[in-house]
Amino acid sequence: MMILRKYKTSKRNIIKKIKSNQVNDLFTIKSIEQLIIKKRGTVFQMPKKGEAIIALMSGGLDTTTVIGMLLECYKLNVYPLFINRNLPHKSRIVESVNFFSNYFSKKYPHQYNQPFEMSLSLPPLEIKKVLLRKENDIQEGKLRKGVALQPAFYAQYAVYYAKYLQETQGIKIRTVVGAWLPSNSEWYGYESITSLRSIMLNICCVDNDYAWQFTSLPMEKDLGFYFDKETLVKIGTEIHLPLEKTWTCFQGNRTHCGNCPPCGTRSDAFLKAGITDKTKYGDGLTILQRSRKYTKKAIKSIIRL
Repeated sequence: MMILRKYKTSKRNIIKKIKSNQVNDLFTIKSIEQLIIKKRGTVFQMPKKGEAIIALMSGGLDTTTVIGMLLECYKLNVYPLFINRNLPHKSRIVESVNFFSNYFSKKYPHQYNQPFEMSLSLPPLEIKKVLLRKENDIQEGKLRKGVALQPAFYAQYAVYYAKYLQETQGIKIRTVVGAWLPSNSEWYGYESITSLRSIMLNICCVDNDYAWQFTSLPMEKDLGFYFDKETLVKIGTEIHLPLEKTWTCFQGNRTHCGNCPPCGTRSDAFLKAGITDKTKYGDGLTILQRSRKYTKKAIKSIIRL
């Protein structure tokens, strides 16, 4: 927990940041939270040390670091859920999931459970090609279309998984954690804290159980968190995660392409964090290695002249 203290901020600062995001609706957030507080006394409360929690796992830097935080900082019993959407870069995602499953199993043998994989076609197969082709089209307010309702579907599958664990192992879990970031909603509005709070209320109402908690750890303001990818890079580095083994790229090549939007935000996060990015991009080199390579070439060219 000592690691996380320096990354916490006051609720006043968080509210300012929430207000500054065009897709957030503070009135809606407050209304939902007041109702939830009336029902159970708190909006979100992290389970106690040793208790069970479901964490969404994608093989990416964000979810991997969040799982690392749950294990290392909160000492929780983590049940990862890998929702396989059969994306073009599926093989690289699975490779990352498998790598970190082995890594976490060895480091936290009594806390980490093997990920449970569930298949999901999102959008549905019948309309997938059209919607995925258009997902980065810009809408009004510079938001991209994306895959609408994505976090809501993930939440539903996590609830199913929790029910399965309760039926098969007698383990009762009512907290589900993801890793959406404040900057995500600058691209996709349905990944905002407004959206996540509404999804949590929906689960509680539909299942008639107000014990359900659904959140994104980097955006959980009741814990004092509201930070972006560069902070996850810092935390992941502090807890000694080999972040270069996570997969971000839209492509399924041997290395990250270095050109797609996810690769851009990834490399930018390391730059902002002031941490060397060991990820191999494009030609199989890290950013530092590529810089050194082409600097040497430039120097040689100048000498020849």
